[in-house]
Amino acid sequence: MKPEDKQKIRDAFARAIARQEAEADAPIEGMGKKGGGPITSRELIENSLQTEQFYNVLDQAIAAKLKTVDDFVTDFENMKLPIRMQKGPGQ
Repeated sequence: MKPEDKQKIRDAFARAIARQEAEADAPIEGMGKKGGGPITSRELIENSLQTEQFYNVLDQAIAAKLKTVDDFVTDFENMKLPIRMQKGPGQ
């Protein structure tokens, strides 16, 4: 992913967090930090944006023509916080 595309993604998340400050700092149910304690949506997003793995997953979806960078920007910018863990069947 090009550096300018990564910046677009980071900016989209920043706008989502700025729009929902309190929700961004609410703990994510069912998910904790490595050292213990709850993790917030803000922390999860910030941690994700620091890894190449995160961008590699987006690149795979783009290469498969499932989404474009602009699609991801729109999705991330409009995401509802706090992040909620999805439960699988029977959970």
